[in-house]
Order: sequence, then C-alpha cells, then structure tokens
Amino acid sequence: MYKKIIGSFDKNTFDERVFNIATSIGFVITFVSLIINLLNHYPFVFNLIIGLLSLSFLGMYFLSRFRKKSEKLKIPFIIVFSLCNITAWFYTEGIMGSTTGLIIFSIIGSPFLVKKNQKYIFGFIFANTLILILIHWFFPELITPYPNYTARFLDNSAVLLFVLIISAYTMFIFRKLYENEKQIIENQKKELELQKIELADKNGKLIELNQFKEMMTGMVIHDLKNPLSTIIGVSNQNFSEKNMFSIRQSGKQMLNLVLNILDVQRLENAQMSLNKEEISVSVLLKSALEDILILIKEKNIEIEIKGNSQSMVLVDKELIKRVFVNILSNAIKYSDNNAKIELLFEQNSENKEIKVTITDFGQGIAEDKIAKVFDKFSQINSINTSSMRSTGIGLAFCKLVMQAHGSEIGVHSKLGEYTAFGFTLAKANLVLNPLQVFDFAHLKRKKYIFSLNEKEYIQTFLNLLVNFRSYETGKIIPVLQQIDEHFSTNIFEWKQDLENAVYSNNEQNFLELLKV
Repeated sequence: MYKKIIGSFDKNTFDERVFNIATSIGFVITFVSLIINLLNHYPFVFNLIIGLLSLSFLGMYFLSRFRKKSEKLKIPFIIVFSLCNITAWFYTEGIMGSTTGLIIFSIIGSPFLVKKNQKYIFGFIFANTLILILIHWFFPELITPYPNYTARFLDNSAVLLFVLIISAYTMFIFRKLYENEKQIIENQKKELELQKIELADKNGKLIELNQFKEMMTGMVIHDLKNPLSTIIGVSNQNFSEKNMFSIRQSGKQMLNLVLNILDVQRLENAQMSLNKEEISVSVLLKSALEDILILIKEKNIEIEIKGNSQSMVLVDKELIKRVFVNILSNAIKYSDNNAKIELLFEQNSENKEIKVTITDFGQGIAEDKIAKVFDKFSQINSINTSSMRSTGIGLAFCKLVMQAHGSEIGVHSKLGEYTAFGFTLAKANLVLNPLQVFDFAHLKRKKYIFSLNEKEYIQTFLNLLVNFRSYETGKIIPVLQQIDEHFSTNIFEWKQDLENAVYSNNEQNFLELLKV
C-alpha cells in the first residue's frame, strides 16, 4: 500500500518519496480539519481557505507522484504549509490552539524535505512563527477563540492523534526506505565484487595474452634464427654449389614458417580454396624431402619407406607437400642424431584412400599433451627440450589442411619410445605416370665401401682425423679441405658426410665415417 502512495523504490528517488509523504500528510491534515470545522460551524472564510489549501496539497502530491515535479514544488509546499498554519493560528486560538503543534511538526520535518538552502527555510519558518507570536501578544483581538470546549478538545486531540499516527507512519516509511537503501547498497557491493572478479579475470587474460605475445615472438625469432644464421654464414664463404644448396634450404625453412602462419589464418576463416590435381605420392614425398634435406643431413637421419608410395592421389599438391614437410620436420627435431624415421603407405580395404603413417623413435609425447598436439601455438615437447622451442603452428596447419580435404589426421605416441602421425589421402582414378615414379633407396644411411685405390688415397687423412673429436672443427676442416673432391664420387660424398657430421657435432656419425 505504502508503495502506491509514496512511489516504488526502483522508479522514484529518495527525495521524491519523502516529498510524496509530506504532501499526502498535508492533504490528510487539512482535509480532516475541514471536516471537523464544518461539524463545529467554523466561519465560511476559514473553511474555504482550509479547503483550498487541502486541494493545493493534493495537486502537489499528484504532480510529484505521477509527473515527478517534486524538486520544483518544495518551496511552494513550504509556503502553502505556512499559509495553513497562519490561517489556523487566527481561527484556533493562536498559541493556545493546535497550530503550535503543527508549527513544531513543520520545523522538525523540513530538514527531511528540503536539503538545499535549509538556512533560508529555517529563517522563513522562524520569522513566520515569531510574527504570529507577536500578533497573538500585541493584537489578541485578532485571534478567534474556539466556539466551545468541545471544539477545542476535538481540534487538539485530532492534531495530536494525527501527529502520533503520522510520526509512526513516517518512521515505518523511513524504516522501509532504510531497508531498501541498505538492500541497494548490498546489491551494489555484490555487483562491485562481480565487477572486481571480472576485472581480475580480464586482467589475467591480458597478462596471459602479453606473455603469449612475448613467447610467440621468441618462438618465431628462434625458428627464423637458425636458417638466417646459415644464410649469413654461408654468404661469407665462396658461392659453391654446396653453399647455394644451404642457402636454398634455409630460405625454404623460413618460407614454410611464414606460409604456415598465413595459411592457418586463411584456412580458419575458410578463405583458401583447394587446387586439387592428380599426382603421385612419390612426387609429393620427393619434393617434401628435398625441402628438408639439410635437416636430414645435419642429424644423419635415415628415412625408411615402407609400402607402396607410387599411388596416384587427388589433392592440393602444395598444401599436402607442406603437411609432409611439417610432420617430417617435427619428427627430425625430436629425434636423436643418427635415428630412423619410417613412412608407411597403405591402401584401405575399398582401395579408395591411401593411409600415410610417419613414425619417429624419439622422445614421444606425454599422454596428457596428446589432445593439444594440433592446437595452434601448443608446445608438445615433453622432455627437457628447452633449446627446441618452436611456434607449434605447423601441426595446426596440417590438421586444417586435412579437414579442408575432408580427411582427418591423428597421432599415437608412447613417451620415450615413438610418435606416429597418420592421415589419409583420396586415391585418384588416373593410372600412374611412369615419369612420376621415384626410388628412395638413397635416403637410407650409406655405408661406404672404398676400392684399394681410394683407401690408399684417404689413409693419410684418416691417420690425422682419428686423433680429433667431432667438435674440433678448427682442426678437422683444414684436413678435409685437402681432400680432392674430384678423385671419385665416393670420396666426394664421404667428404660431404664428414663435413655435415662436424658442423652438426654428430660424434657418433663422425666416428662411423672414419671406420673404412
């Protein structure tokens, strides 16, 4: 009920609700006084004034309650209430009548009603009260006494009763207002706590994003550092065929990294269309192995191919070639020196797909990290490989490419033993072109067999080289530079393998090459 009188807590301000209380009280007091006056036959003029003042209170209440004009009506309210007191003063025996109680009530209630210019309001009420007291003192003939004792009793009793009722009601209203304001404050506290949690969460995400940005920058720099160092180092030497090969290989590594980053974004946004064509698996594999040949030689990795790699498939050759490059690069990175990597090619039972499985026998992947292997920027190294950080973008690229081809890619691994990546390629109906058939026997680790003439030639160098360790580059390279590359093809390849073993500090391969 009180909400309908003073307004709801969510739609009306505190000041509006206080003003609604004041105007409703003013209307009730004047209206009841008018009824009492009519019953006691007070003068017509007095009743008319009280009636007009009652209507004024009612009008101000409606303007405040339904038009929200309370701020503009506060001064008029004080004036109307003062006029009410002045009128009652003259017709209800002045200071001896009920008006005194109303004046005291107005003095007490005005601070709750008007918050601005309170000193002027107090001054107005005080001056008004002082004038009325002086009139009563010096011009008592202007004061009309009560017509009888009953009228005096009823009027004073009514005012006292209304003051008590209104005070109790006001206390009830203010209690409700207090409880509501308290609830609002509690809600605001909860909202602030939620905002605090949200801000902390957003701040945490910003910190993580900044850390990720720094990590990503470091990983990209790391992946670009090695090929750039190779290009710069080789460019300072003579531009031999071997040096040009190293530059090309390093350039391809950097290009592959850049393309992975660009194409992952395009594939995620479905902005890349596939350019499918019928091509031999062996062609794709040959091209991919050529791009990473420098990595294979650095670690003296043996590539073993099992199954039929000569089938025709219908794929986007550039994208699938890079799938081979990324998976093989990963396999080499996490393999030890002189390790072996297997590529297995199988046809499914319906002869419509070629299943490719690439297995390395390196560190393996921890079981709790397998699910994140294909996530963008994930780090899958599980053993102490701080020196092998990378962007983690290559495998994400592989997954998106296979999905674009309507295929899937998966991984099986056992920590410390092996990691096997598998995917399928759609088989083409075209008959295999003989020009697209390649033999990969050369990828197996070569065991050198020298003729007597060759052995006699290299024996002098062998006597020197067996005294060194692979990391003694400054002592070994001058010896190797004395070997005539044109003596025979066998000698030329053996010398190149020795140089690769020295530059990659592959002690095991270095010692094996010296056993002739």
